[in-house]
Amino acid sequence: FKWYTLPWNVVHFHWNFHYYHRSLKLAEDIEDKHGNAINLGRIAHIYSEKSEFEKSKEYYLRGIKLLEEIGDKVKIANAYNNLGTIYLKLGDETNALISFQQSVNGRPKSFSNTNTVIHILNLALLRLDSLDTSVQNINEGIRLLLEASALSRKFGLMIDDGYKHLVNYRAQFDIKYFVALIDEAYNELSDDLKEFVDLESLSKKSYSSGIKIGRNDPCPCGSGKKYKHCHGG
Repeated sequence: FKWYTLPWNVVHFHWNFHYYHRSLKLAEDIEDKHGNAINLGRIAHIYSEKSEFEKSKEYYLRGIKLLEEIGDKVKIANAYNNLGTIYLKLGDETNALISFQQSVNGRPKSFSNTNTVIHILNLALLRLDSLDTSVQNINEGIRLLLEASALSRKFGLMIDDGYKHLVNYRAQFDIKYFVALIDEAYNELSDDLKEFVDLESLSKKSYSSGIKIGRNDPCPCGSGKKYKHCHGG
């Protein structure tokens, strides 16, 4: 007798679906909202792994609704971050931005250090990679990257992806323009984070080519002055 085996991931998905749906039914029967929300999130993740993003979105939204009823801020923040990645895969940048923003704004003080940095990075990168090239949007994206970098160093995390992305974006801008952005972002940081920012390193004039700003355009620092009368002088 010959055994016909399915690929491991197919078996994995099949049994996870089977048990999570059974668990979901049991949680519904005993009105366990917390267990129900957890299972909805697990099923949403499996649909995402199978590239069934509409179904994944549906289950994440159902889970978030229950989590909001319970008031579990940690799981709500994580669920919104996951939902944001699903919206991106669906090509819905607007709702992705809303979801990432909710994940960052709604995180409680007890939120894990690693997840805090990851959620801020997701929001920052979406802003900087979006079609919105307004000064306000770019300023906010750079500020979030600087915050993520400072938090990584404050928390002693192994990888400072915020700094790496800042260096990458520096290569895309005129150096004076970039320094103006960094100065503005730095001034908006809380005092306890400023000591973890290496301004000198970020302001090195290693990159001088890239996106140019007109001398008569508004300065990106937000002063309201023309670039030539502010950081472009």
